[in-house]
Formats: sequence, structure tokens, C-alpha cells
Amino acid sequence: MTSAPMIEQYLHRLALSEAKGVALVTELIEKHLARYAFSSLNAMAGQPLFLQTDALFERLVVNQQGGYCFEHNPQCQDSCPDLESPKNPAMEG
Repeated sequence: MTSAPMIEQYLHRLALSEAKGVALVTELIEKHLARYAFSSLNAMAGQPLFLQTDALFERLVVNQQGGYCFEHNPQCQDSCPDLESPKNPAMEG
């Protein structure tokens, strides 16, 4: 699970509005997609793909590198409790 400071940094970078419920989750997804790329460049370069929360956060949020969908989904999913939204099984990696 992503730590509270990590979630705060992630949400701050997305600059979400004051929307609630489905509108907020929709905004989270749209802004995530606009900011963080989906790519396989690290895998193609022979770099190991670490799935630990800290490693994913460092690569996706801090270094703003791309990743596969199963790498992006935990970041969005772990932010949902802070957004007072239920987790969606479809977002699980």
C-alpha cells in the first residue's frame, strides 16, 4: 500500500478539483492519463520491473517514467480511499 505522504504528493501533482464521487474518480483517471505515460521502454531496455509500492512510486511519480497498466493501476487504486471512493476490482493490478 502506498504511504500517506506518497499519496499526497501524487494527488498534489494531479491538481484535482473539489469534485466528489464519480466525477472525482473520472478526473483522477483523466489527469493520471495526461501526466503519466503507458510504455514498455524500461522492459525493452532490459531494466527490471519492480512491483513494490516504493519502486513503482519512484519510477512513475517521482521520475515520471512510463509503465504498464498493472504498474499504473495500484497508484490510482491506493489513492481511492483518500478520495472517499470505493475501490473498483477492475483497477486491481
